[in-house]
Amino acid sequence: MLPQVKSALLTTTGLLLSTAVLATGCGGSDTMRVTLTDDGCAYEGDTMPAPGRFDIDFENKTSRFVIFDLSGLAPGKTVEDVRRTIERNGSNDGLFVRVAGIARTGPQETNVMPVNESGGRWVIHCWVHNSADGLESDHLPPPEALYVVPVELVVG
Repeated sequence: MLPQVKSALLTTTGLLLSTAVLATGCGGSDTMRVTLTDDGCAYEGDTMPAPGRFDIDFENKTSRFVIFDLSGLAPGKTVEDVRRTIERNGSNDGLFVRVAGIARTGPQETNVMPVNESGGRWVIHCWVHNSADGLESDHLPPPEALYVVPVELVVG
C-alpha cells in the first residue's frame, strides 16, 4: 500500500472513531419537554430516564402564568387515578409521596427543572394561574386550570 493511501486511511479511520465516541458521549437520553398550550399540557421525550440527574424543559405557549411540578406517585397509584381525582375535585391524599421539582413560567416563557432522582414513578402537573401573584406565593390561590400530563415517568 502506498504511504499516502495508508496515511489517508488512518486519518479517515481516526476521524470516524472520534466522531462516534463524541456522538455516544454527548447523548444517552432524549430531551424531555412539557409544553402548555391553550388546549392543555403535552409531553415529549424519554419516559424512562436513567437514575441520577436529568432536566425537564418547560415551555408556556399561553398568555397565562404557570407552575409545573413533578410529583412522585404513591405505590399502586397511576396517572389515570390522578386525572380522575382532579376531574372530581377530590382530595389528593394518598396519591403522591413527594414533589421532586417545581418550575415557574410567565406567559410565552420557558424554564428548566433540574431533577436528581434514583427511582420512582412520577407525574407532571401544569397549574395555570391568571396572574403572577400565584407564582410568587407559598400559599397558592386555586388555579384557573390544572392539567395532568398523561404520561408516567419511570426512573430506575
